[in-house]
Amino acid sequence: MKNILLTSFLFIGICLNSQNMLNYLQGIENDTIIIWEKDNKISWDNFEGSKLVNKNMKAESAIGIMIQPFDIDELYYDYLVFSYFHKNKSTTKVLSKHLLNHEQMHFNIGEIYARKMRKVILKQRKINPDSIKVQEVHSNFFLEYSLFSKEYDKETKHSVIHKKQKEWDKKILNKLKELEAYSLNNYIDSLKQKLD
Repeated sequence: MKNILLTSFLFIGICLNSQNMLNYLQGIENDTIIIWEKDNKISWDNFEGSKLVNKNMKAESAIGIMIQPFDIDELYYDYLVFSYFHKNKSTTKVLSKHLLNHEQMHFNIGEIYARKMRKVILKQRKINPDSIKVQEVHSNFFLEYSLFSKEYDKETKHSVIHKKQKEWDKKILNKLKELEAYSLNNYIDSLKQKLD
């Protein structure tokens, strides 16, 4: 019912090409985190944290958005952007289907903002690949993401108001559809075209 926001911005130069980009992402996904994918929903088994940060909550999801720079060549960087769920920092004391849906929507909100970041980075890359303002993009959208998540929790009263929860479910799923062109797979495809 509460969303723990994680900010991740790594500046580790990693040399990726089209063949090992997906392998890299699969290597990141491990026993600790789950990378957002359309058909990969979280389950209560993924909530492995030991304590709730806020004891008044029934569940807490730790959602982050990571921007990973990588080398294309000696002079040029590009960025891989993805939303993730941190298992060890997510916990629950109630196992209801309704509450799990609420937490999944928090994860979906993370993906919405990862897509917004990808969209801006792609636009900036087209204008001038040497001047992508990735830290600014991350900071601005992460703040917006945080405010949107708080509004979601406030209006649904952390999933308690079922009618509002259904309205938000629809709103969140519609936003994901609107930004489908910037899904991780589509984004990786655009990067692959640049690499190949």
